[in-house]
Parts: sequence; C-alpha cells; structure tokens
Amino acid sequence: MTTRQEMAAQTRRDLLDAAQVVFERKGYLNATITDITTEAGKAAGSFYNHVDGKEALLLALAGDIGNDADALIATSPDDLRDLGPHLAVFWQLQSRHRTVMAALRDAALVDPAFAQRMHDFGIEQMKP
Repeated sequence: MTTRQEMAAQTRRDLLDAAQVVFERKGYLNATITDITTEAGKAAGSFYNHVDGKEALLLALAGDIGNDADALIATSPDDLRDLGPHLAVFWQLQSRHRTVMAALRDAALVDPAFAQRMHDFGIEQMKP
C-alpha cells in the first residue's frame, strides 16, 4: 500500500470512529456530515472523497460489527445445539456496538428501503 493509500485508509477510519462518537452523542438522525468531519478533524469537503454518504458510513460501521462477530464466533464451540456461546456472542456484540445498533434502527425508521435491507440481512444471518 502506498503512503497515499495509507493516508486515505486512515482518513476513512478516522471518519468511521468520529461517526460513532457523534452517533453516540447526537443520535444517527440528528448527526450531520459536518458534525462527523469536525469530530474527525477533517475538512467537510473531503468527506465524499472517502465515503458515499452518512448511510454508507453507517453500513461500514455495521461491517465492523460483522468482523467482530466473526472473530468472536471463531473462538466459540462448534456445537450449534449449545446456544449458550451463541447468546454470549450476541450480547457481546450488542454491548460493544450499541451505538451503531441504535443508529441502524434509527435509519430503518426513516427509510423503508433501508429497513427492508436490514430485515433481509437479519433473515440471512439467522440461517444455519
């Protein structure tokens, strides 16, 4: 990875981290792109160079939850009949990512298409 690519990746990560802070403080619906860029210490105009929009930022944060889930599941027993470890993973994810989970719910409340995508995603995740 070149220095320029590393800097772009770091800026994107900074925006994601800042979004999580702003979502915690203001909620997803009240958060603005300016709030996020200010929190990240980045120019507001640079936002769209790294992210397609607030919803894309939220979906990237949701992807982080998926990565965390994969890591937790990798350390869980393989016996699917024992729900204890799976429930433990579920509650760990809820605890670690409650801000993003709340933001996903908020986004689904105001955008029926987004709500359908979240519903479809949830159905897919419940398949064995």
